[in-house]
Amino acid sequence: MDAVETVNPAPKGALRRIPAAYGPKMLELARDRAAGAQTYHVNVAHTAQARDILGLDAFLAVEHPVLFESDPGKARAIARAGRRSRDASPWPGGAAVSSRLSHPWRRTPVLTDLVVAYIFIQSQLSIRC
Repeated sequence: MDAVETVNPAPKGALRRIPAAYGPKMLELARDRAAGAQTYHVNVAHTAQARDILGLDAFLAVEHPVLFESDPGKARAIARAGRRSRDASPWPGGAAVSSRLSHPWRRTPVLTDLVVAYIFIQSQLSIRC
């Protein structure tokens, strides 16, 4: 990217590139050529794998969906609705990422309780004043 000629002015400071990286090869590339990596909608096991590959000094931006709902049935219903809307997304990379990460919902059209628990973290929000 540094070799690309552009009509835009050069940045005044150093750039920190943070690419989206899911698979081991992309995470290694991010480790070697960038300041870290960004992942979206992955599980905790993938985050641990990404951290192992990137090392402790690299930046790792992770999105883990968390539902603040104390009732497990309601939490699962909310998670299923959100999952369906994401699966209907026109983003073509979504299926590839899900397949690479071996997410169980790609093997079954049914969002079972196990699949929902695999994707979403459920917690009870407790605010004390």
